[in-house]
Amino acid sequence: MEQQIESLIRLQTIEIDTRKANQRIAEISKKNEELDRQLAEFKALMEDEGRQNDGIKKEYRDYEVTFQDNLSRIGKSKEKLALANNNKEYQSCLKEIEELEKKNDALEDEMLGILDRIEAAEDKIKAREQEYAALSEKIAEGRRKISAEIDVKQQELEALRQDLEEARAKIDPDVMAIFEKAKKLQRNEIALARVVDAVCLGCNVTIPAQLYNELHRQDSIKFCPKCGRIAYWSESAR
Repeated sequence: MEQQIESLIRLQTIEIDTRKANQRIAEISKKNEELDRQLAEFKALMEDEGRQNDGIKKEYRDYEVTFQDNLSRIGKSKEKLALANNNKEYQSCLKEIEELEKKNDALEDEMLGILDRIEAAEDKIKAREQEYAALSEKIAEGRRKISAEIDVKQQELEALRQDLEEARAKIDPDVMAIFEKAKKLQRNEIALARVVDAVCLGCNVTIPAQLYNELHRQDSIKFCPKCGRIAYWSESAR
């Protein structure tokens, strides 16, 4: 039975290492997801700023249409001015031309301001594009490192799978059934617990002296009466 317990200890160690490797892969994969999120957020920011710039350009085009329309109306008013039959018509045309020219002067000021906003927005977009390129390269490098670490962990898992098969092959089916049952009873799926100085390291509870003495013989499977784990004693640390 001593060899069987040794094999169970080996099996549990492999299972714990396997769990840790899988957890690490999950953690690394989350890093990949975080990198994707950063890039997507930055891209969304660029797209939003692009839409804002498009809105500014549309605003400029609307002003430009009004400006050209006013120029057309000024031209027609000047034609009417040349054909005026009396002073009243003449003064009316002059007033209309003056008002339209004032409107266009105001529009020109607004359009110049909009052009400044467009220039500032496009400069910002160019800067964002450079930032995006730098971020993309940084993220690509991060992904390469993550991929390399995942590859290493996958290789570890493959080696652990082989060790697991070898360890299981050395364990009697009845003993394996006991091990699996004990494992299912534990939230952390740790089925074995070492006992040191009559204390179960699985639950930190002192076991009965008789049970502690029986563990030294290593001739049968014993359980901690408190946590239900398979208890074992060993001179060497596990």
